Amino acid sequence: MERLFSEGTRWSDPAVLLFTLPKEDPSEPAEVAFLVSRKLKRAVLRNRLRRRMREIYRRWVGVGDKPYYLAWVAREPATQLDFWSLREKMLRLYRKFSSQR
Repeated sequence: MERLFSEGTRWSDPAVLLFTLPKEDPSEPAEVAFLVSRKLKRAVLRNRLRRRMREIYRRWVGVGDKPYYLAWVAREPATQLDFWSLREKMLRLYRKFSSQR
């Protein structure tokens, strides 16, 4: 995880960050982490954001995974978003990442 943050590429939005790093072995599937800072004091909010990000990834982003390490990080503004707004922000970041590889 440390290597992903230090050597990986960062794609940002005010509400969500995406860190990406290619894997050494291209035959391996993608590994994905969903992170929410404890700066968001309420565990209920942190857990809700993680669940939403996992579901968005599972339904719309995870198709055709490439051999990458991915880390999705929710920021404080993400707590104000509904499911569909969060989905649009995550898809926009993933499209940026996909177009640059």
